[in-house]
Amino acid sequence: MINQIKADVVRIIKELLELPEDIMLDNRITDNGVNSIIFIKLIVALESAYEIEIPDEFLVMEKFETIDDFVNCIASIRKSS
Repeated sequence: MINQIKADVVRIIKELLELPEDIMLDNRITDNGVNSIIFIKLIVALESAYEIEIPDEFLVMEKFETIDDFVNCIASIRKSS
């Protein structure tokens, strides 16, 4: 499950940044060019894809510095549902 979530997060980031599929992303999202606007679009896309709601207190970039932070949050929310 974790590997699929990570693949989905990476795919969505690449789509939002209009990057080629074969490019490798760094784990730190800002190193990949994610800014505050892309961050919000990413949150919305992930909530839609997984039919979840990320709590408001997590809607700041400092809470999600890495791709793994997104993966762990999604896995935690899905596990508690």
